[in-house]
Amino acid sequence: MNRLRGGINRAALACTGIPLATTGVVLGAADVVGPDRLPPWWPTFAPGSVWVDRGRLALWRDHGWSTPAVVTVLGIVLLLCLAWCALQVRRGRLHILTLGVAGVTLSGFALSDAVERRTRNLPGVTQARVHLLGRPDRLRLRVHVVLAPGASPSAVLSHFSARVLAEAREVAARRIDAEVLLRTRRHEFRRVH
Repeated sequence: MNRLRGGINRAALACTGIPLATTGVVLGAADVVGPDRLPPWWPTFAPGSVWVDRGRLALWRDHGWSTPAVVTVLGIVLLLCLAWCALQVRRGRLHILTLGVAGVTLSGFALSDAVERRTRNLPGVTQARVHLLGRPDRLRLRVHVVLAPGASPSAVLSHFSARVLAEAREVAARRIDAEVLLRTRRHEFRRVH
């Protein structure tokens, strides 16, 4: 998930979750704590009462703009929620790649798995995780590599680009860009008795 989508997700969850949680606390506190223990300014509702009574609702309906405004706002909120859900479904990962020969396809998961296994076998690499992203005409590999203590990052990158990435480009028969994120594994200290 890219940073923009992650930021939008967090903002949307905060904008919906905080008001809903606050409303739940306000409305539920009277039932849990008891109305006699709450401060006098705390909003409470009498048993059997409603949030908007018929008189107040009739006042709002007398204005000609109130009903279309409510329907429009709710429609916009619904469309925004549907667009947000559609963005979540489209993850950006490729499932099937068509190759140059008619009827021949390559699984995106198989390609990313092969690249992951080949990357793990490089000297100086202890762990690797690979995701194939993008569109069929513009492929991108996101590679997370954990280096062994003392491993040279430049040597690992040159081995990756010369061996693994070149093979992936040859198999997929197209250009593949790669984003490689390197981390180092910390030394494990042993206790001497």
